[in-house]
Amino acid sequence: MKTSNDDSHKNPERLVQAYDRLFERIADAKSHPDETLAQTLETARKKAVHLGEVTREEAQQVEEFLSRDLYSLGHYLAAGGHEVADWLRLETLLLEKEALSKLDDLADQLRVEFKHLKKAAKKLDEWQTGETTGIGTLQCKQCGQLIHFHKTGRVPPCPRCKTNTFQRVKE
Repeated sequence: MKTSNDDSHKNPERLVQAYDRLFERIADAKSHPDETLAQTLETARKKAVHLGEVTREEAQQVEEFLSRDLYSLGHYLAAGGHEVADWLRLETLLLEKEALSKLDDLADQLRVEFKHLKKAAKKLDEWQTGETTGIGTLQCKQCGQLIHFHKTGRVPPCPRCKTNTFQRVKE
């Protein structure tokens, strides 16, 4: 039986070529407004497998490589980085203009997605009056009042200041 490593050992450039093809597909994709970069990447991976360019295992591996690189770029941009070329630490003259342009376009999409992720992460650490929570302690974000839950229950308004936003306290 032939394994995914058989082909990649015979042709070590196979995964490099697959990476470039996946990058091209996601860079060229006209994503739906609600489609994330991860969803676009998954679609590109599935297409590579469907077209027989790589095996399923190779495609997953290449998707992980590309995701890691895009995450690194997104993290750099979210931390205040401005230029893709700075992140690459390469002279832009050495890069093909088209490749740099596509990477810049993806960088714009990454900026937007990271901004949304930061908001979503903040919401993941907030509980609102009326929501359900499990065992633990919530603290009012306004006045600091603690509310202890010994069993699953609904979050009430703050007993002290009557506001509605809480955060989990790690005891």
